[in-house]
Amino acid sequence: PVTIVGTGSGLCYAELGPTHHSCEDLAIMRMLPNMTVLAPADEVELRQCLRAALQQSGPVYIRIGKKGEAVTPKRSDDFEIGRSITVRDGSDVCLLSTGILLPTVMQAADELSALGVSVRVESFHTVKPLDLGTLSEVFSSYSVVGVVEEHNKNGGLGGSVAEWLSSQPPMKGRMISFGTGDEFMHEVGSQSYARKKYGLTAENICREIFTANEQKRS
Repeated sequence: PVTIVGTGSGLCYAELGPTHHSCEDLAIMRMLPNMTVLAPADEVELRQCLRAALQQSGPVYIRIGKKGEAVTPKRSDDFEIGRSITVRDGSDVCLLSTGILLPTVMQAADELSALGVSVRVESFHTVKPLDLGTLSEVFSSYSVVGVVEEHNKNGGLGGSVAEWLSSQPPMKGRMISFGTGDEFMHEVGSQSYARKKYGLTAENICREIFTANEQKRS
């Protein structure tokens, strides 16, 4: 029952160059049998993850950012490993967020709302084990489901959801993945610069989800 904490995840230290990027850790850790993989969105979820991790009988990996990330208000303090938290209700599209990108996802939801699109937001603090119940509900109810993470599109939450989706019968929801590319980023810049490079901005998420939703409606 060992708890491992990976700090400075994703593109947090983008200004220090590619040696300090961490966009493969979720994929690596979730491949290990019996490993629980957590990616809290903020300090509140981190405290909840730590308390829950100490109760586990097997190993746990917790992925965190640097410090000072914004806290996103949740409807409930109810926390359970393997069960996502509904941060916002909506009826048209759904966004699944893991880790510290949640404030960006909430901003994208606000921008979509201004365009007349009702957005549900789920905080997937647990990448392994997946919340299969919520996934089944979401992909059965929403025409467009966006998965957002500061991690390679391969192998993280998006990869996990895609693997699950491939084993299901045809479902209503179309999945759109937001993450970093299958490459090392060799430019040096701020975290916001790196996020913009890979489309991990509220504006880009809003644009792609809105376009996909319009295509589904037509």
